[in-house]
Amino acid sequence: MRRRSLILFALPGVIVSALLVVLAVVAPKFAGWMVEEDGPIEWMEVALALMALGFVVRSAARRFSPADVLFAATLAEMVVAEIDLDQRLFGMAVIDWKFFRRSAVPLPVRALVAAAIVCAVGAFVVYCLLRWRALWSEAWAGFSDGWAWMLLVGAVLYGIPQPCERCMNYLLPLPTYFLEESLELLGLVYAILALAMRSRR
Repeated sequence: MRRRSLILFALPGVIVSALLVVLAVVAPKFAGWMVEEDGPIEWMEVALALMALGFVVRSAARRFSPADVLFAATLAEMVVAEIDLDQRLFGMAVIDWKFFRRSAVPLPVRALVAAAIVCAVGAFVVYCLLRWRALWSEAWAGFSDGWAWMLLVGAVLYGIPQPCERCMNYLLPLPTYFLEESLELLGLVYAILALAMRSRR
């Protein structure tokens, strides 16, 4: 029964993968438009991340776990990154190493932003370290139930483009950004399926 549920939950991700491949081959121009900056795929990723966040909130309401904080913080960061929230609010990318090299930005401002980022990341890391037993226990339970395997697949798919987003655009004869955005979309599809499965526990 558990294996059957896992297959049923994983099936939508396989279908989305097939549709993306067909789209890239049959209608490359349309596929290129889909993955443009602020295009449909990017906003689909935002919607999926918010839906996944909803499943995390639902799970936390039933039975709170430190993993809920971990998932919620990660998904919130994904949303901020996908919509370029800092760019929209401040007119420039703030959560970016290039920001700290901008001589046009006063040094005290750069130092303040750096301190805020370090404090936020540090608090998050400390929170996880203090609750590592609970996180470890839930991870093992998740692999036993199956949802952690799907979440791992989603994390790998989403993470592949991150170190080298630009170089991925030249690996295959596909529309610019298609491979990068498709992997991120698939990663979020598997993440939301995993968190939906987790919320049913």
